[in-house]
Amino acid sequence: MIENTATALWRPCRADDSLAASHDDALVAATATRIIPAGPPQPELLMTLDELSRDNSLMAAYVAADFKVTGTPTPFVLRVGKPSPELAAAYLANNVNCSAFLTAWNPNSVPQPEIINRASQERLETELTAMGLTLLAGFGEDPSGAWPGEPSVLVLGLSRSEAERVGRAFGQLAIVWSGETAVPELVVLSQSG
Repeated sequence: MIENTATALWRPCRADDSLAASHDDALVAATATRIIPAGPPQPELLMTLDELSRDNSLMAAYVAADFKVTGTPTPFVLRVGKPSPELAAAYLANNVNCSAFLTAWNPNSVPQPEIINRASQERLETELTAMGLTLLAGFGEDPSGAWPGEPSVLVLGLSRSEAERVGRAFGQLAIVWSGETAVPELVVLSQSG
């Protein structure tokens, strides 16, 4: 079970970690991650229409999701591209200026058995706790109900580069990161690092 642990140490984020993205920018950035290079076609680089459609619908689903933070006395919802006064207050209360909303469920957006997802989430939380970070319980949810919700954590004080590393390590296609402006951004992860 996740608890709001003792006050975290001040964890300033690098200036380049706070690139705010609008709702549209997040979707454009997400879909631009798999552009086919110019030159003669190379079969291993060509996307099928199904893959392109899956990527676009996944990115749209990620942008539309509700990222619920439940591990606080007053739960709140983060939305990509929308300022969050509650997140800004959590920053002040915990002496941090950045955060990441992470899950280990369903790597590569491929449904996994619940037992595997729970074990992966436990490993994620153990790793983050060992780093001395404050974790707040959360739940990522598709408001349309088309995709089942996923237990998650809001990690206070986690830099963007470290959040990307952790997301990749747990096979995630994207994470939600917020800088000092407390505006959640969708960060699409390349699996190469």
